[in-house]
Amino acid sequence: MRSTRQSQAEHPLEPAVVVELRSIETFEAFYRRELPGLVMLAEALSGAAYADDVAQDAMLAAFRRWEDVSRYATPSAWVRQVCANKAVSVVRRRAVEARALVRFGSRRQEPAALAEDSETFWAEVRRLPRRQAQSVALYYVYDLGVAEVATTLGVSEGSVKVHLTRGRATLARRLGETFEEQP
Repeated sequence: MRSTRQSQAEHPLEPAVVVELRSIETFEAFYRRELPGLVMLAEALSGAAYADDVAQDAMLAAFRRWEDVSRYATPSAWVRQVCANKAVSVVRRRAVEARALVRFGSRRQEPAALAEDSETFWAEVRRLPRRQAQSVALYYVYDLGVAEVATTLGVSEGSVKVHLTRGRATLARRLGETFEEQP
């Protein structure tokens, strides 16, 4: 049978059997001590742009499980393993995103520019209340019907009709146009 000391040395991520022999560190002290090293590890594995986020995510995982992690023989080994795994995941995710951009990027169509003389109109649309502006923009930019605008916004068709009517009336008044309510 193995001694407790051998078991702890061979399995640093397993809970320590003899907790009384060492005091349990506070998370704050652990965080201050381990974060700089985690950032360096994350930078080495995932690049500088993601290092801070990866290290913070690893620390967040440790914080959420601190009651258990703090009792491990080497909590730092556990958080380093989490950090390394998260860094690898970031690299994989970036690779998948890069392949998707290459694959779909060539198919991307440039959006049609709004006419310069319509800038005043769209500036006034942006001043409308949120739902009125959304309804007007979806209706005119995408040429959607009332039912499609309602589906997009997750509201009733009647609500869209009210928002369109009020939005059009406000726009007509602000732009000095006459407003004739549409059916």
